[in-house]
Amino acid sequence: MNDGSARWDAVAICLGSTAVIVTVEPDTDQIIVAREACPSRDGWEPIPSFEFAVTKPLGWSWIGINS
Repeated sequence: MNDGSARWDAVAICLGSTAVIVTVEPDTDQIIVAREACPSRDGWEPIPSFEFAVTKPLGWSWIGINS
């Protein structure tokens, strides 16, 4: 995932019926995090590299680099 080939328009981390949805505004690079209902599966797909985290506690650490 460090070669720039992993790209998504949005990432949804579903926790029961609620999701943390992460997107980035392309014009400003602003990171947008929203709490919403879990999206339907239409247009969404699992991220294989996140499989290790399924059923684990959710935590985070932000590192922002704007080049």
